[in-house]
This record gives sequence, structure tokens and C-alpha cells, in this order.
Amino acid sequence: RVLMHDTTSTPALVDIAGMRDSLAEAGVDPSVLNPMLRVDVSVDHSLAVEEYGRP
Repeated sequence: RVLMHDTTSTPALVDIAGMRDSLAEAGVDPSVLNPMLRVDVSVDHSLAVEEYGRP
């Protein structure tokens, strides 16, 4: 089991989606690409404010 924070899981999911697209373009069933371990994503909805309120 893997626990990933949302800032690290998003790029991982995008990578998997890209690899599945490449497999489909090559004529391979994209469903053959699946994670081998269970992955839980921890989503933190905190915000980082870099600038607030201008006169």
C-alpha cells in the first residue's frame, strides 16, 4: 500500500494516462497498464497565498 499526497499523485496519474495513450496508439490494450500496489491519495485542500489585496 502506498500513500501519496495530492502534489505527488497528480503527476503520477498524468504519467499513467500518458503511457496508456501511447499504448493505445501502438495498438496495445491500455488496460494492461495498472499499478501493482494499492495507492491511496491524501488530498490537502490548503491554499498558499502569495499575494493578497492591492490598493
